[in-house]
Amino acid sequence: MSLSYRIQRNHTRDQQTMVVTRVEKLEPLPLRQEWMNNLAEAVAFLESLNLAHGDLRPENILLDRNRLKLSDFDCTAEIGTNYEACMAPYSRILNSTETDQGESGTFGFLGSRTEQFALGSLYYLINYGFELYGDR
Repeated sequence: MSLSYRIQRNHTRDQQTMVVTRVEKLEPLPLRQEWMNNLAEAVAFLESLNLAHGDLRPENILLDRNRLKLSDFDCTAEIGTNYEACMAPYSRILNSTETDQGESGTFGFLGSRTEQFALGSLYYLINYGFELYGDR
């Protein structure tokens, strides 16, 4: 199953808006810590190969029992490649002051900025049980 499915099955949602109104339970803290560490290690390994995953999101993280596995490498590219495949809240559009990261109004270049933003959003999901802004 995916991380997305595992976490969503613990949600109560408003049936009209589909906004998360309650998180019924969280995974045990040691397991959440292990998952976050595993994600960081996977991203660091790719970076050691001069690659960025480019599509870090809960649907691309699979669970085999409680063991986390990163999947879906079709957006993986060399660090510095234009970042095109993205989905909120796991990516962020550049503003006009970040011209060294790519063109303003785009998602910029793949690299530590894009991967760290996605990891931060995943960590939020793992720790709070819903996506960043998912309660709005």
